[in-house]
Amino acid sequence: MSDLRTLTVTVIEAKDVIACDKGKSSDPYCKLDLIDAKSAKPISGEGFKTKTKKKTLSPVWNETFEFGKKGANLDSKSQPTLVLNMFDSDTFSSEEMGRVTIPLGTIDQKGDKVERWFKLENTEKAQNITGEIKL
Repeated sequence: MSDLRTLTVTVIEAKDVIACDKGKSSDPYCKLDLIDAKSAKPISGEGFKTKTKKKTLSPVWNETFEFGKKGANLDSKSQPTLVLNMFDSDTFSSEEMGRVTIPLGTIDQKGDKVERWFKLENTEKAQNITGEIKL
């Protein structure tokens, strides 16, 4: 029996994110999902959410999550994609603030720690997105 491969992701911080609230700030949080390459759907049990950071355009999380413990196949052949969506938390809803999509095949899989800034991209519901996130 082979060892399960895991992927550890630390959501470190973001900068210059879009202001969604009236006070020219946001209450950002992130949702991370592994997306199956074949079905294009989230892999069950392989999703995480950061804490919400209040009234900031430069949130700092330093939260670490480990994918693959629920049995997701992370080998180089299955090639799932890590999708991070940033939202602004409001009382009754959440507004999209951008997305980062990282095919796992593009990540160094030697086990080395990689720290990098990713540009937040537009989504179907959120255009003119600004900012970057460090993972």
